[in-house]
Amino acid sequence: MLGSPLQTVMLGREPSGRTLFAQSIDASTESVVNALASSAVEPIELRPVAMQGLVSAQLISALGEARSMLDWLGVTASARTAAPRPRATPTRAGSVCA
Repeated sequence: MLGSPLQTVMLGREPSGRTLFAQSIDASTESVVNALASSAVEPIELRPVAMQGLVSAQLISALGEARSMLDWLGVTASARTAAPRPRATPTRAGSVCA
């Protein structure tokens, strides 16, 4: 395994019946750091993959969905654990202070 799993989402099924999953991993783990240092794994942006036609249009769509879902899950997970924001309080002049 490349890293500790953080989030997993099911993206759906292909017409062939294959189920697509996406998983985010903890990139700070030693196995990920070592893999990146040894060039065994190379992180690449999604846009060049699409522009160069390295994968099918259907798969690039699934990769985009995966990135969006995992980003959203990461934001909502961190928002649940973050300290609450202070409430805004009205001042005498009618403006709002945070």
